[in-house]
Amino acid sequence: MLSFLFRLRLLPWAMAVASLAPTMAQEIPQNLFNDPFEQLSSDIANCPEPVGPRLPESMRASRAHLRIERGTTCWLAGRCRLPNSYRYDPEIAAALLPRLKASAALKGTSLWVYFWSRNVFIQGCADDAQKIKVLEAMAREHPDVFTVVPAVRIGEGATLPYERMP
Repeated sequence: MLSFLFRLRLLPWAMAVASLAPTMAQEIPQNLFNDPFEQLSSDIANCPEPVGPRLPESMRASRAHLRIERGTTCWLAGRCRLPNSYRYDPEIAAALLPRLKASAALKGTSLWVYFWSRNVFIQGCADDAQKIKVLEAMAREHPDVFTVVPAVRIGEGATLPYERMP
């Protein structure tokens, strides 16, 4: 009897959690912090669009805390001239996007790029790994870029190395 009463007390909580599940599952990720994010090329038709910097609204508060901490730590450590490392991203994007978009290495690729805390993420699909190395090298030339992170499927049968948009 005690077990039954205990379960009965948990019923409202279980119903509340169950009612949230469909809402959370249906949340469409959005670029909540307006991180620079653009498609560079679209030569490979069956290349899924990456989530990139987009998040579900339910993650805004936790990511905001991370961004404040990470962005300020860079400045406090003396590695950033600006008080937050995310403030570099629009400048980096403005400098790199025209160069990346003009590169012959984009032929035979479907790629997206986003800029996050002085890091450059290249995601998508390519027919040749050497093309990605060329784009990585171009991005690394910018003095404010910490690192370049490629997550690119090379060829048709390879596993997709990034999270795709739902």
